[in-house]
Amino acid sequence: DEDFLLAAIPFYADDYTTVLDVTYNQGSIWGKHRAFPIGIDLVPKFAKDLCADNRCLPIRSESVDVIVYDPPHLSGDHATKGSSKIWEERYGLKLDLKVSQ
Repeated sequence: DEDFLLAAIPFYADDYTTVLDVTYNQGSIWGKHRAFPIGIDLVPKFAKDLCADNRCLPIRSESVDVIVYDPPHLSGDHATKGSSKIWEERYGLKLDLKVSQ
């Protein structure tokens, strides 16, 4: 959440000016600070600043101070019968989730 991020970033990088969020989506982890990071996402409609795959970023090495990675996740309690199919189709992952009916 935003309070944790805003406290954690200076802990790890005390002299930072640029923050890159490589899984930006709707920016919800930033709360009211959504304009703060450079937002990258694979899905064009969620790419605030740049549409790119976080596995191969089109940025120069050492051109940003902090990279935030918040991977998509579904806990077993929140999974639905078809939600693990999304992981398989999009990411090639086969998850063993507890599925609610």
